[in-house]
Amino acid sequence: MTIINRQEQFNPLNLAALIEKQQSGPCVSIYIPTARDAVKENRIRFENQLKKIKRYVADLDTEAKSILARPSLLLEDPFFWQNQSDGLAFFATSDFNACYCLPILMPEIAVFGNRFHLKPLFQFIGENGIFHLLSLSRKNTRFYRGNRYGMTEIKVPGLPGALTDVLPDRDFEKMLQSHGSKPQNGGEFFHGKGGQKDVRKINLQKYFRKIDFAVCNTMASGKKPLIIAGPGYFLSLYREINTYRNLIQEGVEGNFDKTGIENTLYGSTWRIADHYFSQSKITAINRYRAMKQSNLVSNDVKQIVPAAINGLIETLIVAVGVHVWGTCDLDSKTITTHENEQSGDIDLLDIAAVHTFLHRGSLFAVKKNEMPDNAKIAAILRY
Repeated sequence: MTIINRQEQFNPLNLAALIEKQQSGPCVSIYIPTARDAVKENRIRFENQLKKIKRYVADLDTEAKSILARPSLLLEDPFFWQNQSDGLAFFATSDFNACYCLPILMPEIAVFGNRFHLKPLFQFIGENGIFHLLSLSRKNTRFYRGNRYGMTEIKVPGLPGALTDVLPDRDFEKMLQSHGSKPQNGGEFFHGKGGQKDVRKINLQKYFRKIDFAVCNTMASGKKPLIIAGPGYFLSLYREINTYRNLIQEGVEGNFDKTGIENTLYGSTWRIADHYFSQSKITAINRYRAMKQSNLVSNDVKQIVPAAINGLIETLIVAVGVHVWGTCDLDSKTITTHENEQSGDIDLLDIAAVHTFLHRGSLFAVKKNEMPDNAKIAAILRY
């Protein structure tokens, strides 16, 4: 069984893998809240959700029974239940299973159908979730992916090594001595023309251009915000050569050569990212409200789901912890809604969110009281 360590963040690659795996047949999705020191209570919550699925599918075929045997194995693993975080998400098909220990409380949900139930995970990866951090320093350049729950260093193909590989120590020290003061308001750090100052600046620009090229290739969509950290003169010069379109103007100034400073760096970075996400969410909601009289907005799930399947959603705003149960025929785009969950139902909000993600629309998972028009879902169409 694949167990994802609780320190590893759930990210878009995990979601893409789940979407791909759900094509293989009947799918089990189980979510529960967990407590770190409540082994017995956590097992009981999971077992209750598993029983719920079995009641829905009383007449199981052989394949379904084999799938439900997979989560049953977890109940017999005492070590697993001793290593929990705040939430748990479990997924299984006939040939795949994965379990994610998550850093926030999850709702109690159990779904058995032709696809995974993924909407609770969108708060980790939507437009209000993921940022990237580029930490520039003399000895090591690092790249991180983060969200409101922490950040993880990731490897970037082609990212150059230490600055001293292109700028020898003696030149770096001269640069510090000659330009010890920090530039103000993004001002130029290097002064004068000719001589060693120009050579050092050119070398540093070449180094930063290699970084910029590697970062842009890694963040090809250009949508996720990028924050930079490092000495003030590094930040100023990097902004001059940057070609990534969503570089946040505010950066984190400091020397981050030392190891073990990720927590401090994360705190300063998240403050910047949180402000960005809050403004992005407000902008999306206000834009929806401003366009209410046009035919390019909708809060009708029967209109939104087919539009999402066809890639017509530019921006989707969906409430976390809310469901619209029903059925969806992907071929005819026929949508049927039910007041209460019935056997074989799927969460139609989940379908809309998944297809918006697949077609690279902007996705905002927000609290119910933040939804415009007190709706469960709201969309801005591309055309």
